[in-house]
Amino acid sequence: MDITNFTEFKTGQLEPITTETGNNWAFVPDRLTSFEPTTELWHLIGTARDCVARLEQIKGILSDPFLLLRPLQQREAHRSSRLEGTIALPEDLLFFDVAQDERETAAPSQSHRQNESREVWNHYEALRQGHNWIADGKPLGKSLIQHLHKILMTGVRGKDKNPGEFRDRLVAVGARPRLFIPPPPDRIDGCITQLDEYMASDASREEPLSRCCAVHYQFEAIHPFQDGNGRVGRVLLSLCISKWLKLTLPWLYLSEFFERNRREYTERMFRISTNGEWGEWIAFCLQGAIEQSLSTLWRCESLKTLREKYIDEYAGLGNRMREILEMLFESPVVSNSHIARRCSVSNETARKDLLKLVEVGVLHKSKRGRPKTFACLDIIEVAFGDSPLVAPFPS
Repeated sequence: MDITNFTEFKTGQLEPITTETGNNWAFVPDRLTSFEPTTELWHLIGTARDCVARLEQIKGILSDPFLLLRPLQQREAHRSSRLEGTIALPEDLLFFDVAQDERETAAPSQSHRQNESREVWNHYEALRQGHNWIADGKPLGKSLIQHLHKILMTGVRGKDKNPGEFRDRLVAVGARPRLFIPPPPDRIDGCITQLDEYMASDASREEPLSRCCAVHYQFEAIHPFQDGNGRVGRVLLSLCISKWLKLTLPWLYLSEFFERNRREYTERMFRISTNGEWGEWIAFCLQGAIEQSLSTLWRCESLKTLREKYIDEYAGLGNRMREILEMLFESPVVSNSHIARRCSVSNETARKDLLKLVEVGVLHKSKRGRPKTFACLDIIEVAFGDSPLVAPFPS
């Protein structure tokens, strides 16, 4: 690690280490303290908080807000995994979700495509269980972080790297000239304990969005696991946002913004470590909160419009068909047995119902293997496609 990158304003200590290639340095971040935004930053904070507050309007946009929550979390899992180089298509994740529901993939995945889908599905499951964790009143902190890592590493690459256990060796992040070596193994527990104490401390005097951004940086700087740190850190970020901003439901996720501005994302964090540029990092994340809030509202409006169109056009097909149409907004990829179970009908009746929706163009037959599935491409496009309301973050 090139220590000439680190200025007098660095946010941690450089510690000498010995590696297989010789002597080097590791970075041990200082304990987090309260961050006081500048006047200029408070203006951006106000805009971001207004946008986040508008997310509560979702309750009035959709008759059942939970219909959007699942695809939003699946989208977050998909985009966060892409930051780690896992390129699974949205359809792969949705197909895997149906297969999981039908216990078709209880055994470990074998193909590369299945493994990547499993990684994304694990991320979705970590989000779901994480939000259940905080809904049950359990604290954010070390226990949750280790629990999330276990979920993320189940049955995928990295499963042999002590899921839920902090690393026992050095790791390096990035490449020259921005190579970064996080704390040595013997310093991790102390760093995580300090982070745990910060998350448990009284936050009434701190701006919550800034606090969430600070925790995300700190976790990534500690890099406590041998693998999967980025995914754990972004799940933790979404949980902090949901809890500390007191959202009635967890609507806000930032991985899409981070992935769209990947270079800025990593550079901003690096420059906190080297040069103490907290304000620039917080501004970057606030811009993400603004864009993603607007994006989520756009998706809600679009899904509401599409739902009304389907109900109006196909109301004549009967009450059960309306029930199936509603289900598609929760899970846009379905199988015969899935519909049969939900509607309490035979597999054959469910198959005929789904074929009717194929005939009118709502569904398309999947060419995948077991289980045989049908996909609503209109809903998938709204849920997973790019929003027209976003733009690259200025360098």
